[in-house]
Amino acid sequence: MMKGIFVVLLLCVVCVVSQSSNDLLQVSKEVTGVSGGVHTVRVGYRAVGEAAAVSNVRILDSLPEGFDVVSGNLVVSASQPSNEWNYNTYKIRVPTADFSLERRAFEVVLPAAEVVYSAHRSENSVREETLYTNTVPLTATFNVFGGVFGRSIATPVIGFIVLVLPILVLYYAIPHYRKAA
Repeated sequence: MMKGIFVVLLLCVVCVVSQSSNDLLQVSKEVTGVSGGVHTVRVGYRAVGEAAAVSNVRILDSLPEGFDVVSGNLVVSASQPSNEWNYNTYKIRVPTADFSLERRAFEVVLPAAEVVYSAHRSENSVREETLYTNTVPLTATFNVFGGVFGRSIATPVIGFIVLVLPILVLYYAIPHYRKAA
């Protein structure tokens, strides 16, 4: 029984290693930050092995319905790969129509990007190949208290102005008006 499990595990490892050794590029997709409701997304690629075996790299990305590209491009002809990571970075805005006071956050999955390239596997053989990045979960939040102060300071300040300040005014105003009457 143990021998059978070991053989199956060994076959799985061999399949994974042989699949990854056939790929001339390594690709990834990630959300690197958020500022003011704008999320920064980057799709990266790098050569695995000899970089000269890859040319004509193109990145084809897409967004869920309703998302807007603020800056950058979803479809680009990328630079020649090297063993260092190369990135296509763009910024997106989450649609505000999906937010409400009850629903201030929601999670959406950004679809995988396609990385298409020409693979030079032998001297006379050039073939177009496609790799897909990982999908990326994105949690979008709606900041009710935006502006200069942000939510962390605005909540106590608004609470003080609405609740405490009127009580203090009444506490000191009532004796003053009683003395005047």
